[in-house]
Amino acid sequence: MKIFKIILIVILIGAFSLGVYFGCLPSEGKRVVAQNTYFSFDTLNSNVKGIPVVLFLNGAESGITLRKNGTATIKLVVYDILGGMIGGLDLGTGIGTTSVFDMLYEYLPGLDFNDLHTIVKTFKGGLGITLLGVDPDDEELQAVFSYAAQNNRFPDQVSLPKGFGLEINGKYYIKDITSPVTNVTYTGVFMGNPHPDGESFLILELRQDELGKQQVIMDYPLIDIYLIGDKI
Repeated sequence: MKIFKIILIVILIGAFSLGVYFGCLPSEGKRVVAQNTYFSFDTLNSNVKGIPVVLFLNGAESGITLRKNGTATIKLVVYDILGGMIGGLDLGTGIGTTSVFDMLYEYLPGLDFNDLHTIVKTFKGGLGITLLGVDPDDEELQAVFSYAAQNNRFPDQVSLPKGFGLEINGKYYIKDITSPVTNVTYTGVFMGNPHPDGESFLILELRQDELGKQQVIMDYPLIDIYLIGDKI
């Protein structure tokens, strides 16, 4: 299904930025939370391509943590039923003949999808990503990775381990930004390595709902992704 390819590409690109940012906390109006704060995904009202993420994202195990020391964690855990949904999924990115694996090889030279031990170690060391639920000695999962890397698509039958997902760790800062177009001021949470000509790749909005509860919003209209995290 196209929806899951879009999710995978967005998560990976965002992770590239998060994993390589080790700079100091910026100043000039840029701040962090006063106390560690956890946001749980509202899976019923979050969606991708209009499809509620409650169908594939384990809300009880997934969430966003912002800490007072300037670090953040995004944890995304999917239900193992997702394996049945991505069987046969093409992994082209829509950018010429580039695939998701081409992007990973570009960012992580030496990555070998025929060796789960290397995959786990390289994701952790190069991107700051922990692959959850992955046993490096799992031959069935290794076969899925190998087939996908060689064919740029998932095999027709995919079985995911229980608790499979990603844990992404990186630095962040909060800053109030006024849109030059609408003149509306919003509070942004900027995660990852800021581009020299702009802001970080991954930008979230920090706001309050109608009841005054704090929320984090991930809104990307161009690719139709809208995720809500409620403060717990």
